[in-house]
Amino acid sequence: MQIGIALPQYGTHARADRIAAFARDAEDAGFDSFWVGDRALTPVAPSDIYPGYTRENPYPRQFTTFLDPLTVLTVAAGATHRARLGMSTLNGPWYPPALLARS
Repeated sequence: MQIGIALPQYGTHARADRIAAFARDAEDAGFDSFWVGDRALTPVAPSDIYPGYTRENPYPRQFTTFLDPLTVLTVAAGATHRARLGMSTLNGPWYPPALLARS
């Protein structure tokens, strides 16, 4: 069985200076792949309540911090040797095509 883990790219653990160490430690611990997602917007007044939250606090505040997924994968790739990299979502239309291809 192969097990993957999400890289800490959003929330309270989203610290660019810690991505490489996290990826190295996760690979050493036996994880086989690292995953990221893409989010450019955070809801200001969400109509749906995030699971486990209330109408007064409908969305986790820590989700307003979000590191660029391609940059996070690049850092993880440079810090590891065998782990595979994956992206659960990529909002392609938000990126200029030539820059996305180069990335």
